[in-house]
Amino acid sequence: DSCDCGREQIDVLPKRTSFNYRIVSSSFVQPLHRYPWMVQVRVGGEQWGAGAIITPSYVITAAHVAKK
Repeated sequence: DSCDCGREQIDVLPKRTSFNYRIVSSSFVQPLHRYPWMVQVRVGGEQWGAGAIITPSYVITAAHVAKK
């Protein structure tokens, strides 16, 4: 059995043997509903980071986003 729920249907990660944990570049996703489980975290009208919907009532995000 396999479940593809919430998975993009293409290989989105580059083939690497190691990763550094920083954002190197970013781009706009088109169409906007391509990743419907993703959210933008905004505080005071400014973008603070991103998160993912894990239940109808909860979003998970990185600790550094929550600390801001």
